[in-house]
Amino acid sequence: MLTSIRLRNFKSFADETVELSPFTLLLGANGSGKSNLLDALRFLQGIGLDLPLSDVFRGRVDGTREVWPGLRGGAQGAARSGARSFTIESRWAIGKEELTHRITCQVEPDVLVEHESLEAKVAGAPLFDTHTSALKGLEGLASGGVVWPSAKKSRSMRIASVDRNPARRSLLGQIEHHRGRAEEASLADVIALCNALQVAMRSTLSLDIDPSRMRGYVPHDADSLGAGGQSLSALLRRLCEEADHKEDVLGWLRGVFAPEIDDIEFAETGLGDVMMVLVERGGNRVPAPGLPDGALRALGNITGLLTAPEGSLVLVEDPDAGLYPERAGLLAQHLEGAARPAGCQLVATTHSPSLLRGVSKQGLSRAIVFQRDPETAATVTRRLGDLPRFEEIAERDPGEFLSSKALSA
Repeated sequence: MLTSIRLRNFKSFADETVELSPFTLLLGANGSGKSNLLDALRFLQGIGLDLPLSDVFRGRVDGTREVWPGLRGGAQGAARSGARSFTIESRWAIGKEELTHRITCQVEPDVLVEHESLEAKVAGAPLFDTHTSALKGLEGLASGGVVWPSAKKSRSMRIASVDRNPARRSLLGQIEHHRGRAEEASLADVIALCNALQVAMRSTLSLDIDPSRMRGYVPHDADSLGAGGQSLSALLRRLCEEADHKEDVLGWLRGVFAPEIDDIEFAETGLGDVMMVLVERGGNRVPAPGLPDGALRALGNITGLLTAPEGSLVLVEDPDAGLYPERAGLLAQHLEGAARPAGCQLVATTHSPSLLRGVSKQGLSRAIVFQRDPETAATVTRRLGDLPRFEEIAERDPGEFLSSKALSA
């Protein structure tokens, strides 16, 4: 799990640390910095995928297929105004180890890694720590590889880079044993931790549910929801193959749809493509093309969270968009129940008082409030549970936490 992230000179952040839990809601006005935090999380996903930094920002296309969508604003908008570089420090709980990763990237004149390090709490020492100057830039690697300081000064590793300039991407995926030193098991442990961190970083799922893509037939063997939710029918069918899971699905449906739902069925073509059909009380059958946007979007977010690979970090903006207010609280309960330390971690933005009313008191206390400092315009954050009137408002009406009066207390 990602336990915290510190942002220095990244977009609207001057120097801010955000603590994250299995279920973290982000609150604040438009432009307060919530989406900038999601961009930082997606930046970590990009380096976990071992993409060149330039591609992380601008995106990558393979033929006509978008492989990576890039980040809002590109590299030019990544560093806070007046800064030429930014730093992202992230802390991760991976197995029994706690890792701290820091990466500083310059954005002018080229996008390059200036400095990167990785520390392990159990090991009690840096696993690696290097600056770009050690990489010899476009001239290639130093003879015999690059020395990485650690607990044992004699230990060394080298860069195995696909680029002439290794600083063009994160160093996590580029290290290997120095030739002649492969017998040192400790170095293998370092590389194993680097690989584990890469897996954790790239296991991020940004859900941008598009109801217009969820209404047709889809291949029955689709193994993921898809960022737009296009494979919803296939995943629901797979869940419904087990009686207990089908009851769960029906419970979600009854929570987000106004008509009483008795059953869910799946129409199938001769080629094996499937489409969900809801059966209302009284026998009326409603296929996917006839379902409302808000309910499809909510169902897609729940399904995406519950079917994401174990350990995934799931990002959602306004999960209840288009959903009837009375149903938003039920959606919040489903989402909070699905996010758990042993499964998936959820980070979601919201502007909805109705959704907050469905969140547990513990979930509310861990929500993060985003605001802009009136003097510096930098984003500042604090936990909702630290507000002086948290207990009072949580008991009276959690929806009030979105008022400017409550947040300024």
